Amino acid sequence: MSNPACNDNRQCRARAYAYLAGLIGNRPHTVIWDSTHCLQGHVHVGLSALVVIAPRDASHEPVVLTEPSWAAVRRCPGEERRNLIRSCAITDSSRLASALTPV
Repeated sequence: MSNPACNDNRQCRARAYAYLAGLIGNRPHTVIWDSTHCLQGHVHVGLSALVVIAPRDASHEPVVLTEPSWAAVRRCPGEERRNLIRSCAITDSSRLASALTPV
């Protein structure tokens, strides 16, 4: 018998991967899923490290952030996280290009 939570996680990850592939192109990228935070994935695009968060339900979109942005979100008080995620999320090709541009 299969574990429903495991199947749900696989479906959530697949949805997040599809979102990520649409964002960065259909190039194959290996997403390393965190063993503790099972819906948090890490991927390298060029020289940049990105974090992808897979939502558990269809009412939320996957979120892609740079690793520094994700670190800031994790340190942020709960009530401010949503705004920070919204402002830092990589949602289109221009934001992706900006995130991948070396400083």
